Order: sequence, then structure tokens, then C-alpha cells
Amino acid sequence: MDRATIMEHTGQGLDVFRHYIPADFKVGKALSSPLREDKHPSFSIFKDDQGIYRWKDFATDQSGDAIDFTMVYFGVDYPSAVSKIVSDFCLNTLGGHVRTDEVRTSNYSFKKDFDGFELDFWSKYGVNESQLVRYQVCALQQSRPDNPKFAYQFEWGMKIYQPNGKPRFYYQGKSDDDYIFGWEQLPDKGLYVVLSAGEKDTLTLAAREYPAISLNSETKEIPKELIGKLKRRFRYVLLCYDGDDAGVAAAKKHTDKHPGLIKVKLPLPGTKQSKDLSDYFTQGSTKHDFELLIRSSIKNKYRDTLHELSNNKFDFNKEIAEPIPVCTIGDQKILTLGNLGVIAGKAKSGKSATIQSILSGAIAREINKNYLGINVESNPNGLAVLHFDTEQSSFDYCRKIRNSIYDAGYKGNVSFFHSFHLLEFTPWERMRYIEHMVDYYSMVHGGIYLIIIDGVADLIKSVNDEEVANQIVDKLHQIATELNCGVLLVLHMNPDGGKTRGHLGSQLDRKAESVILIEKDGDVCTINPRYCRNASFSSLAMPQFKWSDDLKKFIYLGEKTHHSKTDKRLAESEDILAEAAKRALSWERPVLRKFICEVSGVGRTAAYDQINFMIENELLIENKDGDLAINI
Repeated sequence: MDRATIMEHTGQGLDVFRHYIPADFKVGKALSSPLREDKHPSFSIFKDDQGIYRWKDFATDQSGDAIDFTMVYFGVDYPSAVSKIVSDFCLNTLGGHVRTDEVRTSNYSFKKDFDGFELDFWSKYGVNESQLVRYQVCALQQSRPDNPKFAYQFEWGMKIYQPNGKPRFYYQGKSDDDYIFGWEQLPDKGLYVVLSAGEKDTLTLAAREYPAISLNSETKEIPKELIGKLKRRFRYVLLCYDGDDAGVAAAKKHTDKHPGLIKVKLPLPGTKQSKDLSDYFTQGSTKHDFELLIRSSIKNKYRDTLHELSNNKFDFNKEIAEPIPVCTIGDQKILTLGNLGVIAGKAKSGKSATIQSILSGAIAREINKNYLGINVESNPNGLAVLHFDTEQSSFDYCRKIRNSIYDAGYKGNVSFFHSFHLLEFTPWERMRYIEHMVDYYSMVHGGIYLIIIDGVADLIKSVNDEEVANQIVDKLHQIATELNCGVLLVLHMNPDGGKTRGHLGSQLDRKAESVILIEKDGDVCTINPRYCRNASFSSLAMPQFKWSDDLKKFIYLGEKTHHSKTDKRLAESEDILAEAAKRALSWERPVLRKFICEVSGVGRTAAYDQINFMIENELLIENKDGDLAINI
């Protein structure tokens, strides 16, 4: 009678537990173990996900279903346990029978205890009697000193192992080719699990406290589902097969098919006497040696990655050149080679004029000319300067590019400057064309100096598509770092607040070297550095400019005074608190700090400085309980 039938007719095994366990118990509640003397209840009956009642002894780590319990409780093998349950519960009336033809014949019986020569055999590998019992290994009555015989017990029968006999392995019963030896003995979680070549290797590893399992043979296909289950429970899944030709070939096949497996190669010659894990330990290797072997194998697994990252790993002795500036305000860097910069502002705030002036500076004949308060470093090597517009009409686009060229001191096309009007294309086409032109002109001019994208939001369908926004920003950042050029992006602000638009704006706030706001008050435009990674906030000036009807161009007005910087910070604080007030009027300090980090794109320290500034200027009132009330 098979296991499923027994479960079906014994209340999924619960009746067996209630019949054999002398004490009353409640499912799921600890009781004293019926298998041993137990002063502190550490035994439990529970129902698993398939509805089968199972037991677990937490002191010995033994577990199983009702048949397994019967085997341990009465000290019998699997067929005897099945026979007892069938007899005690009168299951023969179902027309079933104990399938002795599939399990074992009367020619084989088990010893109650191991003899000394049998324990001596296993002790060579560090395996003791309690471990053999835990893994359901027993000695057969036919076992002799010159030919010891052992049985690995399974529900379908047993696999007989006679190390000195021929054949060394044979089966009694109907062999289940998909069995996994050691599965039930695995811990719930762990750092390593080892897929070994066979049962003896599994026991050898278990004796050294390594979780291990083995399949029927090295050539047996390893199911993908098994790898998945193991990786959910263990950080590393290791494969350690024999060092002979067959084992090496099998290990290669499995690791090629399952990249998640890490191959552990034994330092053995692969001969008959020196090829497997058991040989490895009997020849003098220790647990420490095997640990070093594992660590070396894991390192080999990631060797290619380590090589790829070798230039990206911090080295205290390696000097990194200071980033070369493209744009500065005063002596403070706002855009350097290899970085992203953002020019942001509301509609008609002066963003295009700022970009036009930066573009003129990048292609100018005159070295380091100041344009509207922004110093643009020269491009002496004639590297490519690329400009892409996605927003303006053809007339406005051509007029502004022509004016940039005039301002730079030219009267015609500039050989290393290339600009493209991409308004008519789809977002996907725009990004593709930008990538192609960047690659092409990088080859033509031997490199790129500056890329300006006037309308970065037009490279995606929605600025609130977080996944696509992150991909676009990562791609642009990759272009900047790989080509060591500046990438300047123009982005609109939300009409009703002080934040850049959508997830795209939030991601650029995090990744950009600087975010420069262009603000307009009346007819005066102010360049307001929101934050700059490589500049001091207190030292940054705020250039101002306006349109001149007489000159038909924007003119530089100078910088705001120091007093104006305080006004600027007060205005920024009021904008932040106006946003905060939409959610709540009273805030805990850590929560407000996190909110300021999100809306302003600043770090933790800067956010706390901002809070202190707000308190000093009575924009926030600190209550007795420590909460902060908005006072605007």
C-alpha cells in the first residue's frame, strides 16, 4: 500500500499519531517528545501546506510524516512501519497490500544496532552512529567485516551500498530515480548547500556541519526547480562532484546549464583511490581547507566581474584627476566633464537664453568668455559640441542657433558644432537619433566636449513613467562618463510648485552634478543654483540678466547681493513649506527632514540645516513635544 493511500485513510496521518502517542496533544502545540526523555516540551505535530500531518523534534531536528514517526517510534524500517499501520488500522480491507515486490524481499533484514566494524568504516569519514540514524542509514544482517553492507532507506525501498562488493550499489524495491538524499535533513536557511556526488559524500559533509544533498548519480539531470528552491534557502549553491573524467564532465554540463551553480573542484588527481570528497578528507584535508576551497571557488565565479570592475574599485594610492570644468559661476564648478547638468525653470523664465549663452561659450573663438554670468571654459581641441532641440518651432530654433553662432564670433557654420531640430519625431526616435549622432561625431572629431538637449522630457512619453525615466537618465549618464563630456539638459518645472517634473525630474535631481533654476521676476531673470555637488552653496553667486530692446539681446546685469542670498533661501524655504502644508501643518523633525530631501534633492545634513534656518527665521515653530508647526 503506498504512502498516499495510507494518508488518505488515516486522516492524513493524524489518526496514526493519536493512536501511537500515549499522551493527549493539540496540533501545533508543543508536547514532550514521545521518542525520548524530554523535560522541556520540544516536539510538535503540525499540518503542512499539502494538508498532511507531520511531526518535528526540535531537539534532534528529526521530522517526517506518520510513517516516518512509526519507523522511529518502533525502531523499524519503512516496510515494517507500513505493515504495522496497515494491520493496526485494518487497511487490508481496502484491497491493498504491502508491496513487498517493490520494496524489499525477506532475504534482507536490518540489524538493530551497528557492529564495530561498520562504525569503523564510517568513522574514517568522520561519520558517527547518530548521523547514520538521522539520515536513515542502517546495516544489513548480511553485513560482514570483509564485506559490510548498508542500506540508504527511502519510502520506495532502499539503495544498498557494499563498498567492497560488486556491484557497489543495487536497489531493493522499485527505485525512484528522482530521489534526493539528505533533503529532509537540510536546515531552513544557510550560507552554503553542497550538491555532492553521492550519499557517502553527503554524509561526510554533514559530519562537518555542511548542509549537503545528492541525486541518484552525477549524470542525473538537475531540475531547474530544485536549483530555484535551494537558492531561496541558501546564499550559494555549490556543486562538488568527483575529480575523475566522468565527474569533471558532469560538473561542466550542469554548471553550463545552471549558471547559478558554483563548481568546487577538488585538488585530487582523479584516480580510483583519490577522486571524491570522502577521499579528500581521509587524505588529511580539514574543514578549514574545504572552507578555503569554497571561498576560492566563489572568487573564481566572480573573477570576470572583478576584472571588469578593477578600474572602478577604490585604490587609496591611486590619484584621480580633478574634474575639468565646462561651466562655472565665479570660481565654483557647476558642470564638469563626465557629468550631467540640469537647467530648469518654468515656461518663459529664460532657460533658452541661458542655454544659448552656454552654447556660444562652448564654440567661441574667445577663450573663457563670460556669458550672462556663466563662465564657459574653452574647447581648444575642437571636440564636437552637439545640440538637440525638441521644443521650439523651426523659425525660433534656427534664429536662436544663428544668434549663438554670431555671439561666438562666427559668420557661418562651425566645423565642430552640430545642431539638430527633433520636434517632429517620436520620443523613441529622438533618443535613437541622439545616440547615433553622439557616436558618429565622437568618431569624426575624436571626442565630444558638450552635449545640450533642450527638452529632455520629450525623450519619453511620460515624465511619470519611473522605469523609462530611470533608463533615460542612466543612458545619458553613461554617455557622459564613457565619452568624458558634459551633458546639459533642459527641463521644465511644475507650474504649481518648485519641483522638476515627474519621476524624470526626481531622478535627475539625484544623478545630476548640478541643478540650476532660472527664475523670472518682472523682466529680470536670475540664475539660481539649486544645488551643486562640486560647489559651496554659500559661495555661489546668482547672476542676473534681462532683455535689451536697444541691443536686441539679453544682457548681463551682475550678481544679486549677499542680502539677496538670504532672501533667496527664505523664498526657497517658503516654497518647501507651502508644499509641506498641503500634507500637514505639524511635522516630526525626521519626517520633515525626509520630505525636504525628496522635494529639494539635498542630503540629510543639508535638510537639517534648512530646518534650523526655518526655525531661526520663524517659518517653523517648535512645540513643547518637539514637533514643528508651519508658520507661513
